[in-house]
Amino acid sequence: LRPRRQGWPEAAAAGLAGALFLGHVGTIAAAWRPLDAQYREMQAALAHLPRGSRVLPFQVEGPGPRPPIFTWMHMPALAVIERDAFYPNLHKQPMMTVHASPLTAPISPHEAPILPDRALWSGQVTTIGGVARPRVDATGRVAYWADWPRQFDMAIGLHFGADALLPPALRPVHRGSFFTLYQVVRPD
Repeated sequence: LRPRRQGWPEAAAAGLAGALFLGHVGTIAAAWRPLDAQYREMQAALAHLPRGSRVLPFQVEGPGPRPPIFTWMHMPALAVIERDAFYPNLHKQPMMTVHASPLTAPISPHEAPILPDRALWSGQVTTIGGVARPRVDATGRVAYWADWPRQFDMAIGLHFGADALLPPALRPVHRGSFFTLYQVVRPD
């Protein structure tokens, strides 16, 4: 390419394009500033999470205004980076080179949306006649969160200020502005 001599129309167009670009970058930075504070809050709270924990994320769907969960639903995955935790909701594709260990394969679904809090109640395995009856999902497979009090060590509930009645197996460890970190108490 050979550079051409530029006149005022080209300079004006380049200046306008530059101004639009900087304006766009500025609006993105301003929009993400509150999320940065929440990211740092979650990152600091993860110090309460034991290394190597198996973490079950869920969303509290109690009354009250809530922002769209999509923006925050993967924020608990920071536990993988910060505390070497197992997190069942990571994006999975056949080409990924990292797979669940044999120990975590039963609680590592192919795809897993974040659980609603009501699923925690139905995910506890009931025993009928001495036989455990885990919850089965829509495809007939045992749900990855079946018997979660025995399968997971910790849970992170995204609540955004909403309250809900949660199973007694969840003991709060740290409450943030939009989440609570719970220890899962195993049944005897």
